[in-house]
Formats: sequence, C-alpha cells, structure tokens
Amino acid sequence: LKRGPWLKLEELCRSVAQVADEVYVVSGPLFLPEREKDGLRMRHRVLGSPPSVTWVPSHFFKVVLAERGGVSYIGCFVLPNGKCDDDLSRWLVPLEN
Repeated sequence: LKRGPWLKLEELCRSVAQVADEVYVVSGPLFLPEREKDGLRMRHRVLGSPPSVTWVPSHFFKVVLAERGGVSYIGCFVLPNGKCDDDLSRWLVPLEN
C-alpha cells in the first residue's frame, strides 16, 4: 500500500494535518463485488490453504475529516487493491457510498 496513489493519499493526510486544527483518519479493507452480465458476484483471492486462509481485500478505503476554524472538511477515498491511476480525484467518493 505504501506506493502509488495510496502513498499520495498518505502525504495528503500529513499536509492536511500541518494546517488543520484537528484531523481524524479512518482506513481499512473493503470486499466489494464484481459486476458481471447477470449481476454482482463476490469473488476474492485468498492466501494460504484451507482451513487457514486469509482473504485479500478487493479495495481499501480512507476517510479524512479535518477541522479548521470551526469548519469541517471531509474526503472519502476508495482505491482498488492493485495498480491504479495516481490521480486521487478519480478515487474520491461521496461519504454516502
């Protein structure tokens, strides 16, 4: 995770922390379905052999809440687990999603 767009996102969080009064960051794994012709399917890689397997997330999320001067700002990002575009605006999503 510490490369490409995720690294840029980490650097953005550090930059925000330098100018904001308060910053809260939450991140974690997501297991999202794949869209197919006949609907959505859950299909994910695993590491190891049954019965001891570790599920590999399809995506990761990061929510950044910053407060400055009594005003709150929020950024929500969902990035695929793999190679992806470095343009963070492409991975910005509404909080409701």
